[in-house]
Amino acid sequence: MAIPCVEGDHYYAFYVTALNTGMRLNELVGLQKDAVDLRRGMIRVGRTWCPKEQRLKETTKSKKARMIPINPALRSVLTEQMMRSPGDWVFSNPLGNRICSQRFTQQTFRPRCRKIGVREIRFHDLRHTFASNFVMNGGDIRVLQELLGHKSITVTEMYAHLSPDYLQGATDILAFGQQTGENRVIVLDGKKGS
Repeated sequence: MAIPCVEGDHYYAFYVTALNTGMRLNELVGLQKDAVDLRRGMIRVGRTWCPKEQRLKETTKSKKARMIPINPALRSVLTEQMMRSPGDWVFSNPLGNRICSQRFTQQTFRPRCRKIGVREIRFHDLRHTFASNFVMNGGDIRVLQELLGHKSITVTEMYAHLSPDYLQGATDILAFGQQTGENRVIVLDGKKGS
């Protein structure tokens, strides 16, 4: 899936952070500089912007703060963004104000997708992209649950959509029928303890 993530775009760091952390849109909108520890390489996700109430809430959707590591790909982008962004907010609009999540998706994200020829996606699809790629690259589903802040592993599993190509080569560890020096096959009958 291509995304509207082009270097030089004002929101480039916003997109890169979403893809490398799996944070929700309003967690990113509400991200303040005091929650980003570049020295330790961690983001503390403990607040979220509430568009309905137009205020920053001192909690997340799951009511539980979590820590997300800053990977090397994100570190330099986030370091530059923190220096460039005025005030307390990590991300701002081109005027230097906090991003309005509803206006952002309607006036920036969706039109940008159309402009560069990307099928229409929701910003939330970046969270799914993070989760799926995390699992397909060997990440543990329980660790993913913690990173996404889900209370239930069942919810996490719904996020981890796997590419059909992901299983390619998975059975290469077996070689039944291949002529080798040893053609021994251990057959199990499926009964417990066999």
